Amino acid sequence: MAQAWAGNIFLGSGKSVVARQAENQLKNLPQEQLTHLKNHYGDPLNMDLFYRNNVGIHELGHLYQFIEVSKGQRRWLQEVFATYAARSYLVKFQPKLAAATLAYVEIGTEAHEHHIKYRSLKAFEELFIEGLGPQNYEWFQFQLFKKVVVLHEKFGIEGLVKLRNFLVATDLTVEKRLDD
Repeated sequence: MAQAWAGNIFLGSGKSVVARQAENQLKNLPQEQLTHLKNHYGDPLNMDLFYRNNVGIHELGHLYQFIEVSKGQRRWLQEVFATYAARSYLVKFQPKLAAATLAYVEIGTEAHEHHIKYRSLKAFEELFIEGLGPQNYEWFQFQLFKKVVVLHEKFGIEGLVKLRNFLVATDLTVEKRLDD
C-alpha cells in the first residue's frame, strides 16, 4: 500500500496486505452491497485498485508537507487536504475510480462500524495510526472522505488551492493550532 514518509512515497509491487484484509472483511457484506462493490472492483473483489491507486494519489497530496510546511496544522486537516487532492484528481481524470472510491467509502464505513472504538478528532490527533488500529484509522479516513466530497462539490479545485495556501502559510510558532 502506498505510504508517504519523510518526503518519500513507498509503493509495493504486489497486492497489499491491507487490500487482502479488506477483501476478506467485505465478503461478509449483505449481497446487495457486495454486488455493488463488485461492479466497481471486479469479481472477485480486487481492492488493490482502491489501495494502490486512490491511496497512492492521496499520499502524493501529503508531499507538500515535507517541502513547504515545517510543522503540520492538525493531523486530521493534513488528511483532509490529501484526500481533497486525491478526490479532485480522480473526479477530473479518473471518474470511474472516483465513483468506485465513493462506493467503497459508503459501504466500507458500515463494514468497519463494529470495530470502531475511537470517534473523536482528539483521539485521531493523539493516537493516529499506531494507537487507533487499522480499522479505526480507516474509519476516520472514510469520515474525512465524506466531508471532502461536500467540500469538493461546494468549492471545487479552488477550495483545494485555498486550503493548501492556508496550511503552507500557517506559522505555528506565531499562530495557535485550530481547534476541532
